[in-house]
Amino acid sequence: MSDPYRVQPRLDPADAEPGGVSAEAVSALFRTVPAHLTDTDDPLIANEIRASHAFAAVTEYSQNSGTYSNESVWTSMSDLLNDMRHLCDMLGIDWDAVSRPYHYEAEISEEQ
Repeated sequence: MSDPYRVQPRLDPADAEPGGVSAEAVSALFRTVPAHLTDTDDPLIANEIRASHAFAAVTEYSQNSGTYSNESVWTSMSDLLNDMRHLCDMLGIDWDAVSRPYHYEAEISEEQ
């Protein structure tokens, strides 16, 4: 399966690990990304917009939990995903079903 629309990494591999890059540094990556999916017909740019929306969720979560200024993006993402799982438990939503990557796989493949 070809993944022509997978967004390419923009961080040094060492920054993409626990204790790596801060939210402030990552926010610079999104300065040139359009704000809305309706702003483009390009599937690759659409996936960059989706990444930007996800980063906005991570940032909001970090600010609400009080960890924004002292945790790496990796740690904030890990905490958010784990807390999402707790939310699924609380609401009776099947985590395995809701976290299946079928939308992601379709969005990065040529089958759009």
